[in-house]
Amino acid sequence: MKICLFMLVMLAGAAAAFAFNGYTGYAASPVSYGACAFSCHGPPNSFTPTADGWPSVYEPDSTYTIVMSHGSNTISNFNACVLRQSDDLPAGILQGGSNTATYTHSGEGTAVHGSVNYQTSYTFNWTAPPPGVGTVILYGAVHEGSTNGPNGVCVLTSGESGIEESEKEPVDDFSFNILNSNPVTHVVKMSINVNKMIKVKLVIYDMAGRMAALVLDQLMSPGNDIVTWKPRIGSGVYFVVFSSGTQTEVKKIIVVK
Repeated sequence: MKICLFMLVMLAGAAAAFAFNGYTGYAASPVSYGACAFSCHGPPNSFTPTADGWPSVYEPDSTYTIVMSHGSNTISNFNACVLRQSDDLPAGILQGGSNTATYTHSGEGTAVHGSVNYQTSYTFNWTAPPPGVGTVILYGAVHEGSTNGPNGVCVLTSGESGIEESEKEPVDDFSFNILNSNPVTHVVKMSINVNKMIKVKLVIYDMAGRMAALVLDQLMSPGNDIVTWKPRIGSGVYFVVFSSGTQTEVKKIIVVK
């Protein structure tokens, strides 16, 4: 009987030690639950984890592989999310990788954490949002070592590439305008004027950077055209991105259903 009790205690201890990946929503961002490990385990902010691969300047719609680690030290687990600097809304798309998985948090949207405990590194992918989102911030809260091991937080910003340049350099191959005023309800009317035969692309993105609709992807002859799009999406804020080659115009619309 004593042996059975001892085995039960040992199993319970092992289960507790490997339960860290059940805690979600603790990336230490402004909209998270905080950083759970700080109140449950060792001393807070005793080190700064690294996020190799995080860009100081990101290209919209590009995918980056991030490696969360603290040198050769063992990390028991972590939580991380990416938010817009302007309003703390989710920015881009996170995907799990080596030793990681995603979860959903009401404030942080899709976030990522470790799916395997006690690793020296955790790898995940981040696809940057569409043009026009601006600066984003990676928040990561890391618990290292054993139950009473140290904890650390990283807060890393990334600016959007090309915003300043696009404002200074006018688009000369085409002009693009939305004829509706916000909010939009049933039909979006867009005016396109191209100066030469060019291939154009017109894409609608949601706030998280996911493509909501592909409206155009074709060659256009010189001249004016009116394009209409009927939103078959939910209410919210969307980005209308019209591009040709390296030139891009971004418009924001509000859809109300």
